[in-house]
Amino acid sequence: MTVADQGSNFYISANHVGATTRAEASITQLAELNSYVQVSVLPEFNDACVNDFHVIVVTENFWGTTRLAEINALTRAGGKGFILSETMGVSAYAFLDYGPDFTVTDKDGEPNRQFIISSIE
Repeated sequence: MTVADQGSNFYISANHVGATTRAEASITQLAELNSYVQVSVLPEFNDACVNDFHVIVVTENFWGTTRLAEINALTRAGGKGFILSETMGVSAYAFLDYGPDFTVTDKDGEPNRQFIISSIE
């Protein structure tokens, strides 16, 4: 981890730089967000890991879209949730797949919208 990582992760402090991974630096604060959720850092991810969790969260696209689609297919087949989220400067995206029976409802019934912010003053 480098000093630059502090610019994209507010859980990272100066004492983490060069001493630990971003995941290890963040786990304590992430676990504090919800005491009912067990949070862990895997030293290595493989397909067998999917069965050990209810949700697989990927926050960086290290593997490419083909591998991410494979992981998503594994989670879906096992009835698990899959979340992919990534930030790129001021841009970000999130993809969630909790299977075909999962429904998101909007309190006012409006359709989901996508938009791009082109200017902030």
